[in-house]
Amino acid sequence: MSSLQAQAVQFQEQMPSINSYYAISALSEGLGKTARHINHAEGMGRKQEKYGELDYTLFAQTLTSLLYPVAAITRSYHLEDDVQHAFHHSYQRMTELGFISSSM
Repeated sequence: MSSLQAQAVQFQEQMPSINSYYAISALSEGLGKTARHINHAEGMGRKQEKYGELDYTLFAQTLTSLLYPVAAITRSYHLEDDVQHAFHHSYQRMTELGFISSSM
């Protein structure tokens, strides 16, 4: 079992009544937090003035938290292999386009 799958299992165990609807709700909440971090990183509005420098560790944790509900939905519908393949293909493409450094 991959680390992401193990985390999806843990996510589902922490929220035993989780279903796809609640996973989408958790994902939507996480996307809202991500948007706030992006606004802060881009200097939009008064975020820098209000909150100071962006906490990149917290930003990374927020991005990572998006993976859990996605993994839970993937697991619920037994799409692990399909999503793994699609993720691998997308990662390769983003690397080729220079969005991701291959040294990461």
